[in-house]
Amino acid sequence: MLDRVRNERGQLAVGEADLTIAARLLQRVGHLWHEPLGGRGGGLEDLAQDVAERGVAGEGGHRLIEHHGRHAEAELAYVSGNGRGTFEVRARYALNVSMFESSRFTSYNYLQHEAGLRIRWRFLPKTALLWEGTTTPLSYLNTGNATGLFSSVPVSTRFGINGLITQKIGLLALVGYGATFYSGGDNLDTVIGQLELRYLIDDRSNLKVGFLRDIQNSFFGNYFLRDRGYAMYSQSFSGRFILAIDAGVSLNNYGYVANRDGSRLTTVSNVDTTGRFSAIRVDGGVFGEYRLSN
Repeated sequence: MLDRVRNERGQLAVGEADLTIAARLLQRVGHLWHEPLGGRGGGLEDLAQDVAERGVAGEGGHRLIEHHGRHAEAELAYVSGNGRGTFEVRARYALNVSMFESSRFTSYNYLQHEAGLRIRWRFLPKTALLWEGTTTPLSYLNTGNATGLFSSVPVSTRFGINGLITQKIGLLALVGYGATFYSGGDNLDTVIGQLELRYLIDDRSNLKVGFLRDIQNSFFGNYFLRDRGYAMYSQSFSGRFILAIDAGVSLNNYGYVANRDGSRLTTVSNVDTTGRFSAIRVDGGVFGEYRLSN
């Protein structure tokens, strides 16, 4: 009989191969703040203002919209090592449920599945080639009173390299293809990818700078194409507490806002001749994690 060992994550080791099963369940509660708009220009401002007016009034004329998100995921991983390196396959499934507190926002509630496969070949001790493919079917649960909300089956794939190129400098370079496949309204297929440089300051800290191009779902225009530059610094304390700070700026290009039948909504202002529009976003965040064991 083969010698088998299990750990708390469900890992099964047989000879030189590892099979890992992991799962987690998360719940997020958030609030969307909206700055009050001045005039009503008859275009995108009307749509945004209508959304804001259905929220709860806050101090200074702001609108507060409460939002709940639930996320569950499971992953199956297989790792095998030999003289030619380490081969790894990871299959992942996740379920996302997005719900708004107010009954007047039920049109924006959605259910999203995520199914992905990732294959990695580590041909050097700290460098690997990788490929990943993902599909994220999304369904809005009640679109009867909404303009231009359509279900979709987006797909994406990326291929590249990740690892150290010197003792101090790491590289992540991925390029691929993404497409939206919405049932109505605007759609997009384009090149996606990520380029990131990492500098290992010491054993406990590192700095990352990079560029990310991907496609995200949007209540306005079905989607937005995100071109984001970012920087992140992370620091470990005593091997247990990890602190990370990141900041970025992105150019988001949105599809056209559609009527219920999928045709372009022609009354929208501040858009180009195709009905599409863009916005610049600045973002930042702080992340902390304490590990019971290092």
